[in-house]
Amino acid sequence: MEQAGLLTQIIEGASEGWNKLSRGTRRTLISAILFLDASIGLRLQFGSLNVLDIALLGNIPNDMVWLLQLVQSISAVFLLIKVIFDDAPAGPLRSVTIAASPILILLSIWTSLELLFQGLSEDATITIDFASLGLGTLTWSSTYLAIAIGLTLTYKVQRYGNFAQSELFMIGMYVALAIIWSDHFFPIYDAPADRVLVWTPLVYSIVGAFFFAGFAGVMIDRLIYRGFREKKASPQIMMIASLGVALALRAVAYLRFGSAKKLFEPDADWRVPSLKWDVPTQKMRLNLGVRDLRGSEDANGNGVFDVQTYTQSDADSGLIPLGSEIGDIIPGTGEDLDGDGRFDINPETYSHGSCEQVGVNDSGEPIYERVVSEGWSHGSQTPDQKPLLELYDVSNNCLEQATTGYAYYKGAMPVVIFSAVLILMLLLRKTRLGRRMRAVADNPDLAASSGINVEKIHLTSAFLSAGVSGMGGAIFALTVRYNPETAFTLLLPSFAVIVLGTIGSIEGAIVGALVIGFVRSLSTPVLVGIGLPLGRSNYTSMEAVMPYVFLVAILLILPEGIGSAYEKWKVERLRRRAESKREPSKNLIAALAISPLGALGIHNYRNRKPSRGESMLAITTASYVISRIAAFISKNSFADGSCSDYCSENESYSSNLQIITGRTDGVLSPIDSPFEDPSTSESWYDLMITEIDLVNLAASVGDVVWPWAPILIWMIAVVQGVSILLGKKEDPLDSLVEAIGRLSSSISIARQEAALYLSNALSPIQSAFTDFRESAYVRIQSKSQSTRENISQLFNGLSERAPVPLKEYLSKTRDSIPNSLIQHRRESNLGSWIAFWILLALLILSTLWLPVSEGDDARLRWLIQISSVAVTLSIFILMSFSLNLHTGISGMVNFGVIFFVAVGAITVSILTVPSQVNGVDIHGYGWPIYWAVLAGVLVSAVLGWLLAYPTARLRMDYFAIVTISLGEILRVLLIGEPLLRAGTPNAALGISRFDLPLKGWWFCGDYTPVDEAGNLLGPDDCRSMDDLETPASWVGEVLGLGEAAPYMFLLAMIGIFSTIAIWWLLDTILSSPWGRILRSIREDEEVAQHHGHDVLTHKASSLALGAAIAAFAGALWAWKLTGIQPSFLAPARSTFLVWAAFIIGGSANNRGMVIGAFIIVLMEYVFNVLVAAQGSDTLPLHETANQIDSFFEWLVTEEWEVVRIFAGVLLAGLILGSRTLSDLGVTGIVVMSFSALVLGQYSLDQSFFGGNITANMAYVKVLLVGLLIVFSLKFNPKGLLPEVPNRPDRVIGGETE
Repeated sequence: MEQAGLLTQIIEGASEGWNKLSRGTRRTLISAILFLDASIGLRLQFGSLNVLDIALLGNIPNDMVWLLQLVQSISAVFLLIKVIFDDAPAGPLRSVTIAASPILILLSIWTSLELLFQGLSEDATITIDFASLGLGTLTWSSTYLAIAIGLTLTYKVQRYGNFAQSELFMIGMYVALAIIWSDHFFPIYDAPADRVLVWTPLVYSIVGAFFFAGFAGVMIDRLIYRGFREKKASPQIMMIASLGVALALRAVAYLRFGSAKKLFEPDADWRVPSLKWDVPTQKMRLNLGVRDLRGSEDANGNGVFDVQTYTQSDADSGLIPLGSEIGDIIPGTGEDLDGDGRFDINPETYSHGSCEQVGVNDSGEPIYERVVSEGWSHGSQTPDQKPLLELYDVSNNCLEQATTGYAYYKGAMPVVIFSAVLILMLLLRKTRLGRRMRAVADNPDLAASSGINVEKIHLTSAFLSAGVSGMGGAIFALTVRYNPETAFTLLLPSFAVIVLGTIGSIEGAIVGALVIGFVRSLSTPVLVGIGLPLGRSNYTSMEAVMPYVFLVAILLILPEGIGSAYEKWKVERLRRRAESKREPSKNLIAALAISPLGALGIHNYRNRKPSRGESMLAITTASYVISRIAAFISKNSFADGSCSDYCSENESYSSNLQIITGRTDGVLSPIDSPFEDPSTSESWYDLMITEIDLVNLAASVGDVVWPWAPILIWMIAVVQGVSILLGKKEDPLDSLVEAIGRLSSSISIARQEAALYLSNALSPIQSAFTDFRESAYVRIQSKSQSTRENISQLFNGLSERAPVPLKEYLSKTRDSIPNSLIQHRRESNLGSWIAFWILLALLILSTLWLPVSEGDDARLRWLIQISSVAVTLSIFILMSFSLNLHTGISGMVNFGVIFFVAVGAITVSILTVPSQVNGVDIHGYGWPIYWAVLAGVLVSAVLGWLLAYPTARLRMDYFAIVTISLGEILRVLLIGEPLLRAGTPNAALGISRFDLPLKGWWFCGDYTPVDEAGNLLGPDDCRSMDDLETPASWVGEVLGLGEAAPYMFLLAMIGIFSTIAIWWLLDTILSSPWGRILRSIREDEEVAQHHGHDVLTHKASSLALGAAIAAFAGALWAWKLTGIQPSFLAPARSTFLVWAAFIIGGSANNRGMVIGAFIIVLMEYVFNVLVAAQGSDTLPLHETANQIDSFFEWLVTEEWEVVRIFAGVLLAGLILGSRTLSDLGVTGIVVMSFSALVLGQYSLDQSFFGGNITANMAYVKVLLVGLLIVFSLKFNPKGLLPEVPNRPDRVIGGETE
């Protein structure tokens, strides 16, 4: 008892001392303990996880132990950095530490990897090419920035996250492709390579992509988002609507251009390998882990593997040393030191990056070779080691500077995108339009009251954001082969960019893009270097998810992103400057102005006029950039007198033009055409003349702007400096700025007067058209009213002639209808149930209608189809329940349902794969199914609970992006991580051979099948035994199948009954006080917190419960698939479909989830039937499929007929005053006219194999799903079955009404 009391006192004392520590100190200690524990585990295999593994008798895979320790080590460092941000006192030390935090992160990763490889007795080499790293950073950051800047602008002005931004980027990709496929540019596109770049198609493609994507952005905004703004819809509604827009646009691109990957080449020269920059570089090589070089196994140097061992004779003679025994190898004889099963006479060697002189040649010139180190050998000195770190800058021949090739087509991406983004940033800062956009972004109502046309600003924002992304898509199309899905793969990293840089901050987006691009580029050599030694050659695929991992980690440190931290720092700096009484030195300002630095505007920054300094800096920098671009274009084009590197290296040519003409006269003629056809040659000649004019203009512009523009700016700066020295208080630029302002005002007034004059001139026409439209509208309304009155009279007449008993019955029926049903309809409990049963009956009948091909086994195939529908429906209903709990009930916008589904599927599958089959290890664990399901559900629930604490406090947009990122991380892990593979001896990709629930009982009953040798057989062997009486055979007999019922039928029963049970459980829980608290949190977190509810704990429990339900859905999905591949995690096949079910069915109503999921699943199977029917005229729905194909062929081949129809739609919209019809008509006319003018027969040949134009039904389905999402939100935002509010009876006068 005394010992127990003493222990209690020690614990209480330690707890009291711990609580006395500051939060920062406690968190620092926790970080240090976690890092130390992980380090001990990685290096010595004696950390807490190793102890746990020992306690579990070694049942945790060793790879899982060190993987978790690696994550623990790096996470501990991130926790320490968070302590610095949150708890360190303000001061220089904190600022320096924060600035050094990236270096600290890199050092922690390096240290953790070093400890890991030391502990595993392995070695790894990571080679980093700094030029390649920098250039890769620019390429990836510009790629992400092209989408991210559109996302930022949309969010800044319109305040919603646009999931269709990547599809606007995609539009740019295919507009570029369409332009070079057009008959106009085809002669240049089809011309042979000549080592000289042609620029006209590229310029047209970039400009065309900008305007066409911008037009698409405007029309999408007018058709869809403007309606939401007018209804004051929440940003979340608009974000979900953008998901539908994305699906629809992507489906259209797939239908028109096909799924085959294509490449945008302005001409044949852009992809010539020799057209590149050779950038000097410095390389760094990191050798991690064991750095000792293996020695020779020839211990005595005689070249023979003469192994000698201790014998009994040696023992009798006392020659065996202590610690050895008979059979051990005698030291000094041959030994297989590395265990490779062969005799290695020569020691291991290591070739250094640096070089040394080894002699001179016959000419007396020094000869250099790589420095080589080697391990121990007989008679050698002390063995060498690999160096921990090497820096070198020489090539393999030790004579030349090491270089990295950077293709011209890749360099175009950062130049175009960063230039466009900087121009956009200046536009927003320096122009009246930019000021108006900022005003609308800050407060739309206040902006409107100030006379700003808010709607016009929204449209301008839509145009600019879509145009920049479209332009980025056009230039990105140069770099890779792509299909419509390619753009979507860039969306999530782009979201990571704007979250990291703070949503709505353009400067933050630029910094975020550079950071994410750097992480992506750095991860490639690191993953390549460590993957193979760790037995993970597929780790290179992990580079795609590194931005997501980094995003999640950064959000834990800076929940509001980098941009927010920068804005706070800027505000604090301005506050300190305002409080400071110190005035800047006038003499220093004047000196800076008069010096050459004046051209950069440095003096204005010093004089606290950053806006003017920024303008001067922008002009000077832009002048230099334009001159460099123009010089490059001039050199690598057919500009007058230009000569590229290829031309310079070839003495036969004096100019680029001579390469194609063969003459030195510098004149191009049609006879120089590479084509034999005269018309094609003439077209080629006209295009080349335009090309030469264009590049000559570019060269002239470059010559003018540099150096004359910087000189002019410098002269202005000198005037400012002299003015300061003369003591003048007024800046000489003030009068110039005022003059420009007056000129701008005059132009604005003139424009307004011209617009007023034009309006007055057109007023009679507008009045006549308005009168015509109103009269037509009145006639239509009159006709419609007359028709309604006739129908009403008809029904009244029928009612009067009805028999009296029927009238009385109808009257009693109307009186018996509850008032709540009449008043609230589907939003009443009874009305919701009635609508549910009606819709469910219609959907069940539609399912039973699904046709199957005729044959002797038609009944069996029909049962398999119905069972498959039931299983898929159960899966999607459960996923919808999970999403509804998270989003509909709790208010957390979760785009990561598939993450929890996958956790359940993977856990259950791996655990139930047998450990061995026929004595061969297939990497499973052999758990019983029920325990595995319980483990999968619990693991997913725990992950859901843990996810809440770092993320539930995030703003809704961030939470949605983090959750969808988790799904992508798990999908790529499924590709690259061997621990997530099972079922095959060689650990092939995916999971297979896992047990299925009750399959043995279903096909074997109580019988235990064995073969002649007594080996157990499987359920499939039982199925082929006709004399067995089993549940499957009994069901088959009852249903008249003529054979055993399929396992899918049993799985359908499991799915249906499980779904019903979970539905009942959910409804019971949500009817409790816990459910009501969740709804109150959804409506207003602060009010719920004020009433004493723990918001975070309730969100965590909601996430955990929803995650558990999703995990069970994942188990069902795995059983249905009988094998798991990474593709089942694709958002377009899972998350987006569940969201469609959620929107169509009705938020916060589980009955709506059932109906919504049923509609989506039924669509899937109907289109599966249509896909099959396209290939055979004997299958059901063949005629329907043919009609769809015929309509699609008409759309893509008879564009002008479609244009006429849309012109009719436009006219109808104008007559009826319907803005939607007018916008739809304009959109259709422009799109179809573009298709008719640009997309000719060549595009059809490239898009449809063999010229067979058919509609891919899979993409028709995606198109319908996208449109369903949009139309449901636009016209039925509450869904088919809206939430039924709790309406308690109202008490009046002490009685219940």
